[in-house]
Amino acid sequence: MKRKRINICFYQLFAYPLFNRQSTLDFGGGELQYALLAKELAKDKQYDVHFVLVGDTLKKEVRNGVTLHKVAKGSDKSFLSKALALKKAYALVKEINPDILVSGPGGIPSFPAYKAAQQCCAKIIGRIGTATSVDKSFIRRAPLSTRLSYEWQVASCDNIIVQHKEQQKLLRKNFSVEGTILRNMINFPAKKNRKRKWILWVGRLVKVKRPELFIRLAKDFPDEQFVMIAPGYGDDYERRIRKEAVATPNISFIPHVPYHKTGKFFEEAKVFVNTSENKEGFPNTFIQAMVAKTPILSFVFNPEEMITRHKLGCAAKEKYSLMKKQLKELLRNKTKWNLYSKNIHQYGKQHYDIKQGIKKFKNIIKNTLSCD
Repeated sequence: MKRKRINICFYQLFAYPLFNRQSTLDFGGGELQYALLAKELAKDKQYDVHFVLVGDTLKKEVRNGVTLHKVAKGSDKSFLSKALALKKAYALVKEINPDILVSGPGGIPSFPAYKAAQQCCAKIIGRIGTATSVDKSFIRRAPLSTRLSYEWQVASCDNIIVQHKEQQKLLRKNFSVEGTILRNMINFPAKKNRKRKWILWVGRLVKVKRPELFIRLAKDFPDEQFVMIAPGYGDDYERRIRKEAVATPNISFIPHVPYHKTGKFFEEAKVFVNTSENKEGFPNTFIQAMVAKTPILSFVFNPEEMITRHKLGCAAKEKYSLMKKQLKELLRNKTKWNLYSKNIHQYGKQHYDIKQGIKKFKNIIKNTLSCD
């Protein structure tokens, strides 16, 4: 008898550009991981893979073996269109009738998917994005509707994926739930060594990422070339930072680069700099640096002391003077740079290669389906 295929539905509204390179819609690191998992899973004929998202059009389409269901067009930003999109999200998940829904527990936007999945008797695999998602004090400060929706969604999950041990501890402490660790992942293709030209920063122009620290570094190293790839949201903070970056002579400011073209910037970087606060999920840019053999200089983010313990670069312990000293050392000490470059690629391939990660994800699906 022919074995029934597993019907799996991913719900991450802003992932469309990762399926269609022509799309200019914005996306983040969470969307990247969902899209990578969906594409890789679709290569296995055991699975029917669906993805509910916002698109450039409302037309259903199949890309990379994944059926894309649209709740709205990205150009529709009115309150009414957003409300109708949530109603449609509920209807689409019901129509897909999945065996498993994969969606991060969140506020109101993910509520319809969870509700529809429950009514379909589907299992739910949640995925934790940022550290604030498992921070009880942060969640208590959210609007009541968001907080109640989030706590209900966490309780509704049959399995919850976390990115590392620190998230796992917080989930256990604050929600009495045991998370399953699944590291972020990426393809590790063979790469040719390129000439290293610049110091790189990649991220959205938002306060939590502290881009002003990168601009300060550029001013302190006027003889080095700095590249800043930084989409923004048009608010006062973004405009101020953009203006300062553009006015800094040794910074090349690039507001948007499609994801599939960012690899070159990492491959030609001497150092990748991360200045984010310690509140986010594991940065996908770290993994891109691993693929490109580019040492990391992190202002504070160093989960499980990964960077320092495995000599993947430097972590400045939230001290600007130390970060400045570490950058100078990375630029001058070729022996140390070569060691970090070799280590970061080997460590990344061992822990973040999608070929290994997808095997773990399939086991998570199997275990989730078998649980009561």
